[in-house]
Amino acid sequence: SVSITVSEAALEFPNAFTPNGDGVNDVFLPAFRSLKSYELTIYNKWGRRVFSSSDPAEGWDGRENGRDAAAGTYYFMAEATGYERGVTFRRKGSVTLIR
Repeated sequence: SVSITVSEAALEFPNAFTPNGDGVNDVFLPAFRSLKSYELTIYNKWGRRVFSSSDPAEGWDGRENGRDAAAGTYYFMAEATGYERGVTFRRKGSVTLIR
């Protein structure tokens, strides 16, 4: 018999979102599955932190200090671990906030 191991953990991010209240793509949120730990931080173009979360189900709504953040490019860094031993994710990239 053949033993096949399939990783259940997953973590992927979109490259744009549109927080305009239409109910479609309003929140920058990862597609994820089977994560034990998670940390996400989003920065503006000057390197100032605008959002952070340790809950992958909690995304960024495009607001900073209670006000709508400016349209443009933001940068994110995420680290996560899956439940299987040795499964880790390190993601970094940019996301475009479209108004």
